[in-house]
Amino acid sequence: MIKKILIVEDDRDILVTLEELLTTEGYEVEIAGNGREALDCLLRTNRLPDLIVMDYSMPEMDAPTFKDEQSKNPRFAEIPILLVTANADAEGKKAKIGARSILKKPLDIFHFLDAVESCLKK
Repeated sequence: MIKKILIVEDDRDILVTLEELLTTEGYEVEIAGNGREALDCLLRTNRLPDLIVMDYSMPEMDAPTFKDEQSKNPRFAEIPILLVTANADAEGKKAKIGARSILKKPLDIFHFLDAVESCLKK
């Protein structure tokens, strides 16, 4: 079965680039512009994503707030997160939300794809 990935990113250029990249690699992709939109996607979908690729800092709902809300719903509480951030203290941010992995922006395409594969295998 084709793996499904939810990308949550407020920067439209990055969002579209990651969507195109992952679609080209054969993944089913859904997108959201912030954590609130991501929660709405999770609540309305019949088929949950296998992985959430999420920016740390976003307007309306950031990654830590999203993770708090995600944890409250047993239907999708265990979906792993690959965190991406341009901010300092990447490891601290990873630990704060329990992300499976973290990458710093700007993203290297090859490292990004490797991280996606690694997160999906765990």
